Amino acid sequence: MIRFRRHKTKQNWTGVITLIKFTQTALEKAKYEIIDNIEPYYGEVSELEGVWATGKTLEECRKNLEEVIDEWINFRLRNGLIRLES
Repeated sequence: MIRFRRHKTKQNWTGVITLIKFTQTALEKAKYEIIDNIEPYYGEVSELEGVWATGKTLEECRKNLEEVIDEWINFRLRNGLIRLES
Protein backbone atom coordinates (compact mmCIF):
# COMPACT_ATOMS: atom_id res chain seq x y z
CA MET A 1 0.00 0.00 0.00
CA ILE A 2 1.28 3.45 -0.88
CA ARG A 3 0.91 6.13 1.75
CA PHE A 4 1.16 9.86 1.24
CA ARG A 5 2.11 11.84 4.31
CA ARG A 6 -0.16 14.78 5.05
CA HIS A 7 1.04 17.31 7.60
CA LYS A 8 -1.32 19.55 9.48
CA THR A 9 -0.70 23.08 8.29
CA LYS A 10 -2.65 26.28 8.58
CA GLN A 11 -3.72 26.11 4.93
CA ASN A 12 -3.45 22.30 4.65
CA TRP A 13 -1.56 22.49 1.35
CA THR A 14 1.09 19.92 2.26
CA GLY A 15 -1.03 16.97 1.11
CA VAL A 16 -1.66 18.65 -2.24
CA ILE A 17 2.04 19.42 -2.67
CA THR A 18 2.89 15.79 -1.83
CA LEU A 19 0.52 14.55 -4.55
CA ILE A 20 2.01 17.00 -7.07
CA LYS A 21 5.53 15.81 -6.19
CA PHE A 22 4.40 12.20 -6.56
CA THR A 23 3.01 12.97 -10.02
CA GLN A 24 6.21 14.79 -11.04
CA THR A 25 8.37 11.91 -9.80
CA ALA A 26 6.23 9.40 -11.70
CA LEU A 27 6.56 11.48 -14.88
CA GLU A 28 10.33 11.55 -14.44
CA LYS A 29 10.31 7.73 -14.36
CA ALA A 30 8.13 7.46 -17.48
CA LYS A 31 9.48 5.65 -20.52
CA TYR A 32 8.45 6.79 -23.99
CA GLU A 33 8.58 5.12 -27.38
CA ILE A 34 7.23 5.60 -30.87
CA ILE A 35 4.69 3.01 -31.98
CA ASP A 36 2.83 2.32 -35.21
CA ASN A 37 -0.44 4.05 -34.34
CA ILE A 38 -2.49 7.13 -35.22
CA GLU A 39 -1.09 8.53 -31.94
CA PRO A 40 2.51 7.36 -32.34
CA TYR A 41 3.91 8.51 -29.01
CA TYR A 42 3.45 5.99 -26.20
CA GLY A 43 4.45 6.53 -22.58
CA GLU A 44 4.14 4.43 -19.46
CA VAL A 45 5.17 4.37 -15.82
CA SER A 46 5.96 0.72 -15.18
CA GLU A 47 5.94 1.15 -11.39
CA LEU A 48 2.26 2.18 -11.53
CA GLU A 49 0.14 -0.70 -12.80
CA GLY A 50 -2.02 0.25 -15.77
CA VAL A 51 -0.57 3.73 -16.20
CA TRP A 52 0.07 4.45 -19.87
CA ALA A 53 -0.98 6.99 -22.50
CA THR A 54 -0.53 7.93 -26.15
CA GLY A 55 -0.45 11.18 -28.07
CA LYS A 56 0.15 12.70 -31.49
CA THR A 57 3.18 14.51 -30.08
CA LEU A 58 5.51 13.78 -27.19
CA GLU A 59 4.10 16.76 -25.29
CA GLU A 60 0.52 15.55 -25.81
CA CYS A 61 1.54 12.07 -24.65
CA ARG A 62 3.17 13.53 -21.53
CA LYS A 63 0.07 15.63 -20.77
CA ASN A 64 -2.17 12.59 -21.22
CA LEU A 65 0.12 10.51 -19.02
CA GLU A 66 -0.06 13.15 -16.28
CA GLU A 67 -3.87 12.94 -16.38
CA VAL A 68 -3.74 9.14 -16.14
CA ILE A 69 -1.42 9.37 -13.12
CA ASP A 70 -3.85 11.79 -11.44
CA GLU A 71 -6.74 9.42 -12.15
CA TRP A 72 -4.66 6.48 -10.84
CA ILE A 73 -4.05 8.35 -7.56
CA ASN A 74 -7.69 9.47 -7.20
CA PHE A 75 -9.05 5.98 -7.89
CA ARG A 76 -6.76 4.45 -5.28
CA LEU A 77 -7.54 7.13 -2.69
CA ARG A 78 -11.32 6.66 -3.17
CA ASN A 79 -11.03 2.89 -2.90
CA GLY A 80 -8.73 2.85 0.14
CA LEU A 81 -5.80 1.36 -1.78
CA ILE A 82 -3.61 4.31 -0.74
CA ARG A 83 -4.15 6.89 1.93
CA LEU A 84 -2.94 10.23 3.14
CA GLU A 85 -1.29 10.01 6.53
CA SER A 86 -1.71 12.79 9.06
